[in-house]
Amino acid sequence: MIDDRITKFMNREVLQSDPDTPRHEVIAERNSTAQSELLVCKDGVPVGVISERDALCVFNRSLSRQPMSDIRAADIMATSVHTLPEHATLGEVIHMMNERCFCRVPIVDDKNRLSGIVHQTDLQDATNLALERRGAAWKWRS
Repeated sequence: MIDDRITKFMNREVLQSDPDTPRHEVIAERNSTAQSELLVCKDGVPVGVISERDALCVFNRSLSRQPMSDIRAADIMATSVHTLPEHATLGEVIHMMNERCFCRVPIVDDKNRLSGIVHQTDLQDATNLALERRGAAWKWRS
């Protein structure tokens, strides 16, 4: 299982936006889904991520009466986006998430374009599936 390719477990439905997307559109996109983040991509390549925490920072700005009308996705996003290639293994994703305390890792194709995302819940699901299979195999042999 640890050597399985991450494409087997990743979510290909990723909420994404362009860096120049206006704030109100970013918020509308985020509100239209249960996903906890929005990937900011330039020509399909991840350049930033807007998490729930980043959205709270914008809310804080509005409470402090800072101008909000010209805020774009690029102004809100966290800019250090660490990705892994589609050929990465489950073990590599687990290592990166543990080492960097990430809740998610964007997955990119061979041209560095976004192709999916792996959340902690995806890893939990993969682990549960492996444990269920191991348990079924053990019961079958018993």
